[in-house]
Amino acid sequence: MSIKNILIPTDYSPLANRVCRQAASIAEKMGAKLHLLHSYNYPVLDGQEIDYVAQMEEDEKVKIKKELEELKVFHPNMEIEATSVFGSAADNIESFVDEKEIDLIIMGTKGESNRIDAFFGSITSHVINNVKCPTLVIPENVLDFKLQKVMIAADFHDMENKAVYRPLFSIAEKYLPRFFVVTSKHSINELEEPNNNEIALDNFLQGYEHSHHFIESNDAEKGLLEFADEHEVSVIALTTKHYSFWQKLFHTSMARSLTLHSKTPLLILHEDLKR
Repeated sequence: MSIKNILIPTDYSPLANRVCRQAASIAEKMGAKLHLLHSYNYPVLDGQEIDYVAQMEEDEKVKIKKELEELKVFHPNMEIEATSVFGSAADNIESFVDEKEIDLIIMGTKGESNRIDAFFGSITSHVINNVKCPTLVIPENVLDFKLQKVMIAADFHDMENKAVYRPLFSIAEKYLPRFFVVTSKHSINELEEPNNNEIALDNFLQGYEHSHHFIESNDAEKGLLEFADEHEVSVIALTTKHYSFWQKLFHTSMARSLTLHSKTPLLILHEDLKR
């Protein structure tokens, strides 16, 4: 799988603008087309205010055009498409992924809360849960995105879709990072023979500097997060079929770890990827 189309949802906030610039650099390195998407809603109006709606639509076109022009200043040779559309951001993103055959979504998050929905934001959590597309989530503290060290948080359950890691390695081909494959004693029996998923991952890792690590901590989640911090990991990559994985990983007793976790971008890979 090659990364040909990258989607950046934006609300024109400072965080979104920063992520747009980071995403543009990633898209340029990947040789991908960048799709900028802004969603907006009207206030509740009566039939006498049609002119207001028309003016609002024109204002939205001006805003998205300005965003496009600013990106073009720094990336004049890159193909960028900017769209401003009425409706729910979550619904528009889901439709846009199918319509434009998006291969990667890049979004920002503030990570200020110990509640999962607040941590990712309602839109980001919806995307991770419902949109079957690889999603890179960049926390607001990450000023310069780099892909030097990738931690694959693996539980080695037997996946039906062995191609789940392809988007990650399509990106890795351009950055050549070091990989850490990290599991915990709660997710795998270390005496078992490697299963098909573990073998498939090792095949992908051929040619990359990589190492396997087994975390002994009784608090598996805390151990994974501390490993990422200790090794200055650039991105945590993991696979998920269900949003309940996140709810399990970030339950309320993990409040102290959320602060640590929010420092590191996440790459979410879906086993049930549509394409």
